[in-house]
Amino acid sequence: MSAFEEITVLLYRYGACMDAADFEGACQLFEKAQVRLPAMQDMPGSAMLDIWRSMIILYPCGTPRTQHMVTNPIVTVDADGKTATCQSRYMVLQQTEEVPLQMIAAGHYTDRFARDAEGWHFTFRDYSHLKLPGDLSRHLRTNHVSAANSN
Repeated sequence: MSAFEEITVLLYRYGACMDAADFEGACQLFEKAQVRLPAMQDMPGSAMLDIWRSMIILYPCGTPRTQHMVTNPIVTVDADGKTATCQSRYMVLQQTEEVPLQMIAAGHYTDRFARDAEGWHFTFRDYSHLKLPGDLSRHLRTNHVSAANSN
């Protein structure tokens, strides 16, 4: 697999984990990474597990009833072939018993990656680019909705 393919698989795996409420699996993707959240200092990716568990609403099916779509990845692999950057767009769709299918968020991710003996992995993700917040009230707990909508 090419670097582009391996990196985009990481992007798509993240969305699949979040939609399945596999927060442990999503957190493993960031075990070698720093993460930037809006209005917070960068933190280890491992800190995201507790944040996701406390902020994302799960439904009786055990999921957040979302579909994360990551699109338009622009991957730039450095000349040494060991590091890369990627900017991609995301959209989050949600449907619940109370509301029909709707887009609840759109923005872009800024990511950095490195390759080691185990393959490509995230080294940084910037979550602070939520550009088009929709109705997040059925996705994020109340105390997190206003923070997410502030971008």
